[in-house]
Amino acid sequence: AEATYTSPGAPAKPVPSILRNFSAPVKLTTNLTEDDLVFLMANDSDAFNRWEAGQTLLRGLCLNLIKSGEPFTMPASITDAMRKILSGAKAPDADKAFIARAMMVPGEGELSEFLEQGTVDPAAVYAARKFVMTTLATELRADLEATVAANSAAKYSNEPADRAARTLKNACIGYLSYLDAPEIAAMTYERFAAADNMTDKISCLSALSGKDCPERVTALDEFYAAWKHDPLVMNKWLGIQSGSSLPNNIANVKALMKSSAFDIKNPNKVYSLIGGLCGSSVNFHAAD
Repeated sequence: AEATYTSPGAPAKPVPSILRNFSAPVKLTTNLTEDDLVFLMANDSDAFNRWEAGQTLLRGLCLNLIKSGEPFTMPASITDAMRKILSGAKAPDADKAFIARAMMVPGEGELSEFLEQGTVDPAAVYAARKFVMTTLATELRADLEATVAANSAAKYSNEPADRAARTLKNACIGYLSYLDAPEIAAMTYERFAAADNMTDKISCLSALSGKDCPERVTALDEFYAAWKHDPLVMNKWLGIQSGSSLPNNIANVKALMKSSAFDIKNPNKVYSLIGGLCGSSVNFHAAD
C-alpha cells in the first residue's frame, strides 16, 4: 500500500516526524538527510522522535569516523543541535530527565553492533566515540558548567523534579570528565566529598575513574574507607575501577583481585570486577 501526503502552502520542504509518540515499535528506514536529522534533534516537539533523531545522527557520525579513521572532524551543526537541547533545561517546564537522555552518545557496544562482522576494531570504536564526547565537552563547556551549577541542590530530595535535575547535572559532569583540565578534576572531587546521596557519590566517582589525577586516588580511598563494611556498595567500587578507560588498567584489576573487597568465590564480586574489565574495550582488547 502507498500513500502520498502533501503540504500545500508550506514555505519550505517539510521535515517529517514519523511515528510520533513511539506509536509503533518498528525499525524504520527513511531517506532523512543529515540536515533533516539535525533539525529534528534540535526542534522536534515529540520527545521520542527528538531523541531518536539525535541517536541516529550521533550513531551515524561515530560509524563514519570509525570507518574513515583519523584525523577526525565534527560537524558544527551537531554541536549546535546539542547546545540547543542543553539550553532547553532553562525552560520552566523543562523535562530534564529527557534532556539528560537526549545528550547521550551511543555506547561502544551499540556502535560495534552496526559494524560488519569481522571488521570491529575496539580501539577505533573507542577513539571515535571519545573524540565525539571530548569535542562536545570542549565546545559546550560553558553551557555544561552552567547547567551543573543551575541544577545543584543544597540538600537531597527524592521528588521527581529533583531526581531529574540530579540526572541532568550528573550527565553534564560526565561530559566534563572528558576534558583534560585540572580544575574539572578538582570540581568533581569537591562535589564527591560534599555529596549527601549515593547517586551523586557514584556519579562523581565514575567521572573521576577515567582521569589520571590525585583526586581519583583520594576519592577511591575515601569511598572505600566509608563503605568497606557494605559488600554491595563495594561491588560498585570494584566495577567502577575495573571499567575505567585508563591505559594499562589491567594492572589495577590484578591488584584489586588481592583486595579484601574481592572474593573469587563470590559470583557478584567476580561479575563486578571481571565484568567491569570486559566492559572496557580499550583495556580488555588491548593489543598487549
